[in-house]
Amino acid sequence: MTYVFQSRERRRPVRLWFARCRSLIVAALALFAAAAPSAAHAGGPSIDVVVGAQAAPVEKYAAEELSAILKKLFDAEVRIGDKLPTSADNVMLLGTQASLPETGRLQNAWPASERAHTILSWKLDDRPVLVLCGGSPRAVLWAVYDYAYRQGMRSFLFDDLYPTSPPKFTTAGFDVKTEAATDLRSWRPTFVSAIDEAAWGRDDLLKLVRQATKLRVSLLDLSALNTGATTTTPVLPISVSGDVMGRAAFKGAKEFGNPDYAAANSPAEVTAAAKKTWDEVRTECERLGWEVVGAPTAGVKLSQISVLPNAHAEFLFLVPSEAKAPNTTIPEAVYAEMLTPVCGEEVHTRVMKAFEFDAQAAAAVIKYDAVLGAPGPLMLMRHFESNEPPPAWWADVRKNYLDAMNEMYRANTRAREGGRAFTLYYARRFEFGFEYLNAVEAIRNAGIAKRKGDAEAQIAELEKAIDAVTNACNAMAAVARNQSDRGVIAVMNEYGYRPLLKMLDEADAAAN
Repeated sequence: MTYVFQSRERRRPVRLWFARCRSLIVAALALFAAAAPSAAHAGGPSIDVVVGAQAAPVEKYAAEELSAILKKLFDAEVRIGDKLPTSADNVMLLGTQASLPETGRLQNAWPASERAHTILSWKLDDRPVLVLCGGSPRAVLWAVYDYAYRQGMRSFLFDDLYPTSPPKFTTAGFDVKTEAATDLRSWRPTFVSAIDEAAWGRDDLLKLVRQATKLRVSLLDLSALNTGATTTTPVLPISVSGDVMGRAAFKGAKEFGNPDYAAANSPAEVTAAAKKTWDEVRTECERLGWEVVGAPTAGVKLSQISVLPNAHAEFLFLVPSEAKAPNTTIPEAVYAEMLTPVCGEEVHTRVMKAFEFDAQAAAAVIKYDAVLGAPGPLMLMRHFESNEPPPAWWADVRKNYLDAMNEMYRANTRAREGGRAFTLYYARRFEFGFEYLNAVEAIRNAGIAKRKGDAEAQIAELEKAIDAVTNACNAMAAVARNQSDRGVIAVMNEYGYRPLLKMLDEADAAAN
């Protein structure tokens, strides 16, 4: 992942070979499960969702979201209206004190802050209702997502996962009164590489905004936005035709780039297309109750962007701030709460171990070489120029990624249904990290061999590096789900695979 989301507060190891075989089996089983008929509830409940006629647009969106969630969770038949039905078995009231009908009869139900919400079982004329209300329109939407969370749904930036054991619908037993939300987050898009938002088109960005809203992201910081074409033209598009590793991720495309700029024929047209896209993103954010700040400035430092995994930080982002320990570790209970409903039992401990290994790898990279994974022309080939032997910390990082991968594959064999989408993705990401370290070490050794005049060793090391880059790209292609993932594969081909092939050809020619 490369989102800058922030909280405001030729031979391969035997273990790797077995892990990869296991992953193929697991992936096949996951496809079989996805193709199997759904075990949805037959004849689910009928539910009336009442939202005021004068409700704000974000409240009406909240009603639509609640309807979709109820249908998915309970196979419910849902009707959305603006009046309390005269007779209905299941009623949910949604809104603020200013917008909800029946306001006068809902004393003490209202949140005390515009950033707080309540989920309360109530009775109106002895009729049970479930009230989801917020101190502001956007807090109403948070109430909907909090309700879904309490029913076992888990939202991630890539998608929603639903509980392996569907709950039974009821309006009874809810007494949730939150204080002002403390874990509001901001999104600061960056536009400096092929693996950040510079490559994302309108449709993907709007989907990302809607998913991020479920995680209480509520501020769009555009201070890094440079609407000039100079942010993308030196990097994009990248050719992905011909001899390309991981080519399946591009689905037959000949170039990788931002789809919104495909028809642009000049820098000015790219600028216009970028402005149109981000105007729409801004509008969508505002519709969903976000704040939008920041004026266009120069971009951010490239060191902030990396092709290497940082899964621990991504998962930490998902965890509510009140559940985080001061030193940013995540308690096991939080892993269990977050993952067991959607992955099943005995998965969270493996994920926790995997993410701990990943965190150790990330810490070492930050300490010794923060730009190790920064995408660019010298991202891999700069290591060819050094006469220093591969540092010991490279081996430590590589082992951490290997251990993380194996733990995540163990989690994947235990995961149920949709939870495999989570575990398999990170297993492959850690495999990418492992192979990336294999590549940089082989490149370093190839450079040293060349300067020693050992052509045979140089060629052998270059072949190892090419194999590692190939394996890394194929690992990502197996699970690529967004433009950043596809961008990782594109830059690995452009700045790794192609230069290495050229260098190998030159070494072969010199040797002969």
